[in-house]
Amino acid sequence: GRSQGIGTGLGLALSKGLVEKGFKGKIGFISSPPFGTTFFIDVSLPNHNDPPPASTPPLVPPSLILPLASPPSPASTVPVPIAPPPPAPSPSSVPRNTTLPEESPEFELETYQTRWVDVVVVDDGPMNRSLLARMLSSMGVTCETCENGQEAVDKLTGVGGQLVRCRLVLMDKEMPVMDGYVATQQLRSNHIFKGHIVGITGNALDAQISEFLDVGVEEVITKPINRDKIEKILRQYGLFDTSMS
Repeated sequence: GRSQGIGTGLGLALSKGLVEKGFKGKIGFISSPPFGTTFFIDVSLPNHNDPPPASTPPLVPPSLILPLASPPSPASTVPVPIAPPPPAPSPSSVPRNTTLPEESPEFELETYQTRWVDVVVVDDGPMNRSLLARMLSSMGVTCETCENGQEAVDKLTGVGGQLVRCRLVLMDKEMPVMDGYVATQQLRSNHIFKGHIVGITGNALDAQISEFLDVGVEEVITKPINRDKIEKILRQYGLFDTSMS
């Protein structure tokens, strides 16, 4: 319900209960002031190609189903006086900070602080990260740096409430903690990250490059990295203004 443009949040609480208790799923939202808020749900649904189960359990347990009573005969009908309904409370008597009843489901959605950049650089080498950051900045491109694949996955999926959104990830392949191969697999699983991922490797063997491509990077560039290679990638994905070159 709403009063003077202020909602109680009951609809959100009901949605949370339906998703989590009814479907054993997850509900959350990403807020990006002043652009708005995006709500999402994650539930597991049966495949429509699966055959239906042999028997479908009733929605209501039999023990809770009450037998229908026979209608009373006209001779046994006794008129019962009906009390008039109580008067509706005046608006001034209804507190504006009315809380939900105790049995209402708690409403605690997962929230994020969102930061937007053009490129996320993932490389375990401090000098490489610094070089790429300066290079991108000189081209008018904003970036965020990560020192391993785990940090990149955490930032791009909002772990810890800090979500980084970008259009392009420059992903080194050989890194400690989590390498670029595994990080790309995780970002591409269930379409968690739908932006572009370009792999970076110091190994130019075809088998290594092919392996990287198989997990979801769109192309692979080899070290050493120079401005020409980065400029080509940025132009390819619409992140570089050719008039600046």
